[in-house]
Amino acid sequence: MFRPLALVSLFLIAATAPALAQTQITTGVVQGTVTDPTGAPLPGVTSRPATRARTRPGR
Repeated sequence: MFRPLALVSLFLIAATAPALAQTQITTGVVQGTVTDPTGAPLPGVTSRPATRARTRPGR
């Protein structure tokens, strides 16, 4: 009785592990201050990413 239960449990763990490993947060925040060449902060300046590249970890 113990052996079939152990095999089923092992199979369920092995089958769900890849799905759990792929659960990752794919958002982030970039914060900072925009400055001019002298290092003075520029008030009211906003910026955006140059590209919105989609990357796939591990590929």
